[in-house]
Amino acid sequence: MYEDAHSDLVLRRGDDGRNYLTLRHKMGLLTHEEPGVPVGQGDVHLRVTSESQYYAFSYSTNGRDYHELGKLNTRYLSTETVGGFTGIMLGLFATSASPQSEARAEYDYFDYEGE
Repeated sequence: MYEDAHSDLVLRRGDDGRNYLTLRHKMGLLTHEEPGVPVGQGDVHLRVTSESQYYAFSYSTNGRDYHELGKLNTRYLSTETVGGFTGIMLGLFATSASPQSEARAEYDYFDYEGE
């Protein structure tokens, strides 16, 4: 619920024409981006898992074998850190920098498993 504190899994086409998946964290004025990982032209499955101390961000190109892109300590999204925080928001969205873009995103499913 604080727009200046979030993590993004970003799928984009590189200058070389290949698709890359990148993990980006934003905490106020601080932004960190992991190096992009080439993921090919097919489906990309994304996963966010949580433990008491961190969120882990992973991907798979076959829906079975997941590879971790990075982690974020949960304290960076806490009330004490960002102030006025009321909970985690998790969602999917797609955007393009070009109004003429023919790029698209298809979401077959979104699965949330709580304890």
